[in-house]
Amino acid sequence: MTLLEGVNYFLAVLFLAGGVLAIILMMTLLGERLQRDACRRRHPAYIGRVQRIARNRRAVLNRKGRG
Repeated sequence: MTLLEGVNYFLAVLFLAGGVLAIILMMTLLGERLQRDACRRRHPAYIGRVQRIARNRRAVLNRKGRG
């Protein structure tokens, strides 16, 4: 193996390892965000907010129907 082949091999392994680490990091960050969103959806304040928005939307739609 010549020096040039050794350098190419080293760079290929380096970039492959870097790509794997980048994928693992992105999956970790995405999973953490999804977990946080799931916790927020189960939170009573969030559920109350969603119900209030739906109630207001129904009230607006009912008012439009009367006219």
